[in-house]
Amino acid sequence: MPKTTSFLIIFLMYFFTSNTSFAQNIDIIPKPVSVVMSQEKFTLNSATSIILPSATLRKNAQFLQEALHSLTPFSFPILENASANFIQTSIDTAKVAQKEGYQLSITKNEIKIIGHDEAGVFYGIQSLIQIAYQAQNKGFKLAACRIDDYPRSQLIVTGK
Repeated sequence: MPKTTSFLIIFLMYFFTSNTSFAQNIDIIPKPVSVVMSQEKFTLNSATSIILPSATLRKNAQFLQEALHSLTPFSFPILENASANFIQTSIDTAKVAQKEGYQLSITKNEIKIIGHDEAGVFYGIQSLIQIAYQAQNKGFKLAACRIDDYPRSQLIVTGK
């Protein structure tokens, strides 16, 4: 009887520990500087749109639209505004101080990608695509989170 009880306790500890860590893990390459998870989910569906607040980010928005459409059966129209179930990209050097940095925020109602510059927005889009790819078998339910990232080193090329 004690052997069975010990086995049951070990099994339950493993089960709950592995499920908790799985729920709080986002696998993005390269690993972001900061990831804060939430229990909410954002669902990509036929009502999800991409908000384009500035024409300077049109290419990024189109890239995001094509990438998400290739993963899902949804079209992701690009609009000027929406009240819910949208993905918005923007540039804000006050919120993201590091060059080429980004902040990706996923809540149950919206996804926001804020970049320091266009490159930062692009890198935030790359992270969102990786998260969406991982959610394909989960009904396109994306774990709510806030990701902050920026380049942590520069490649130095020297020639002879």
